[in-house]
Amino acid sequence: MFGSDKPFVPGKWTLIVLLLAAMPALLGTAAVAPALPLISAAFPDVSETMISFIITLPPLATALSGFLVGAISDKYGRKKVLLVSLALFGFAGVSGFFLDSVTAIIFWRMWLGIGLAGLMPTVTTLLTEYYDGPTRARYLGYMSAAMGVGGLVMQTGSGILAEISWREPFLIYLFGILVIPLVFFFIKEPKREEETESEYDDSLHIRVSRPTKLDIKPVLIVYVTLFLSLIMMYLVSSKIAYLLMQTADVSTTVCGLVLGLCALFSAVSSYSFWRFARRFTSLQMFSLMFLMEGLGLFVIGTAVSVPVIALGAAIVGFGLGLGTPTGAMWLSSITPQKYLGKIMGGQIVAVYFGVFASSFVGAELLALTGTYQGLFLTIGVVGVVIGVVYWIAAGFFRGRRSGV
Repeated sequence: MFGSDKPFVPGKWTLIVLLLAAMPALLGTAAVAPALPLISAAFPDVSETMISFIITLPPLATALSGFLVGAISDKYGRKKVLLVSLALFGFAGVSGFFLDSVTAIIFWRMWLGIGLAGLMPTVTTLLTEYYDGPTRARYLGYMSAAMGVGGLVMQTGSGILAEISWREPFLIYLFGILVIPLVFFFIKEPKREEETESEYDDSLHIRVSRPTKLDIKPVLIVYVTLFLSLIMMYLVSSKIAYLLMQTADVSTTVCGLVLGLCALFSAVSSYSFWRFARRFTSLQMFSLMFLMEGLGLFVIGTAVSVPVIALGAAIVGFGLGLGTPTGAMWLSSITPQKYLGKIMGGQIVAVYFGVFASSFVGAELLALTGTYQGLFLTIGVVGVVIGVVYWIAAGFFRGRRSGV
């Protein structure tokens, strides 16, 4: 049995703690990205592709475990899963500070990935169970903004710590351990409610009460969209430090600041998500995401200076900040509560398979184009084309009450 007979009313601290738990959920594996060139220098016999696995293999573990973690949260409760996930994230993440081989670092970061599998879907599910309607839309935007701020803090902090050595950035994962007692005291298991027929809110282009049946088609649209988006996004996280050092031989602090700027603008757009959601359908929001990401990547690919590269990263971040809460909001509005953990777990599967795939896409594009500029330019053009396709598709569904 979940919850208690006495209804729990989430307060200010409940929201704050959920947002804190969400902060590392999206860019947690990329927190040490500014230190990748230093790790390459510390292990000269290890290939660049192998080094990139430090931030891209953990998402594979996240993707492979996402559905299972979601199902466990449906059966045993959200709070327990969130506590275990934070512990795994913190302890496995910090382990990199003590290890002396890339293989060992990657092994423990796979456990970090399993921990991440429980953060984003569990926080998202709790928010959708605690709140509904416009409040839910606003708080899901806040959640994505918190993930952007988390990326800013973790990646900027990682860049600063990397000035000491390549090991210190791994200490950034202590954050997860610090959040555990807050979750224990301020988060309560939500009471399960009876399923009801869904109702539609024209102002948000979504359903505001839960349906009784699951329509898999829009679920797959969200999954595929987030998969493609995260391939593009993580090329910035995994490759931009190399481009920056190649362009201007900058410090790791500058690399961290540029990546942090991407996360900051993701937070800015996510914070304003509910305003966009009142004007655009879900497919249109996804279109805007791809157009912004594609434009930003194009700018990075044509840049000849650090400020212009930073501008491109900011544009990419702004686009991602529109898409992430759109996916969460759409899924939460079409999913019966009994499937909510699994479907949100599926979302994290799609997101982190995209992150994992970005390593191979990046390697192939780099081999094809021969330069980091060519890599970013090519994927930028692809992003703009996808955005146009989504906008055209949205026109075919305009007027339908399907949230697309």
